[in-house]
Amino acid sequence: MSPFPKAVLFDLGNTILKINEVNMLRAFSRVFELGKNPKGVSFIKCGFVGKEIGDMLDKEANASQHEFPIRAFVELFSYRTGITFDMPYAELEMEIWKSMHTFSPEPGVREVLAELTAKGIPMGVVSNAAFSTEALQWEMAKHDLLKPFQFVISSADCIYRKPHPEIFKAAAARLGFDPKDIWFVGDVFDWDITGSYGVGMKPIWYNPKKNTAPKTEKVAPNAWREIRNWNEFLTA
Repeated sequence: MSPFPKAVLFDLGNTILKINEVNMLRAFSRVFELGKNPKGVSFIKCGFVGKEIGDMLDKEANASQHEFPIRAFVELFSYRTGITFDMPYAELEMEIWKSMHTFSPEPGVREVLAELTAKGIPMGVVSNAAFSTEALQWEMAKHDLLKPFQFVISSADCIYRKPHPEIFKAAAARLGFDPKDIWFVGDVFDWDITGSYGVGMKPIWYNPKKNTAPKTEKVAPNAWREIRNWNEFLTA
């Protein structure tokens, strides 16, 4: 895909790292195991409370384009059940993250990042996540995929979720380029393509599942490109 831009931003989940599993039961079991439970609330009751809070926060986040970090879940869960935690929050967050997720690099992404690095093109990551930037960086480093990037932005740390324009503007400012000089690559059309286009970036839809683009008036028909694999990013 040529000519190359001045900078590139990427989504994380199912763009750079394939999400193989999100195991809520295992994560919740770990939370229950680590907590102090003076009221003796049953695991099943705690599970119902946790699901109710999680579903509510997800619904509110998607409707408002504001992120509710995992810490908000932990605090509400603690208030509702009386379960408390002695460990620092950052450690608890990592315990939840590690027990909940399994990832693997998307095929071909290493080659793309190496090519962009060789060309001196700065890169960043912008992710919708209830977990902190530090948790995302830990996962990326685990797969040796952190070094190519100048920064990682998690919506948990900046209030706004994609497609809200503010998170894209923040990333552009971090790169030091006008949005029109930046490509944004992501797999969720309504978040990544619509949001990046709205601030003037060039959207690249990473679509290995061959989904059909939604009908929308928010993105001009010829304003975005589609790639089905990472090799197409370098050769199209």
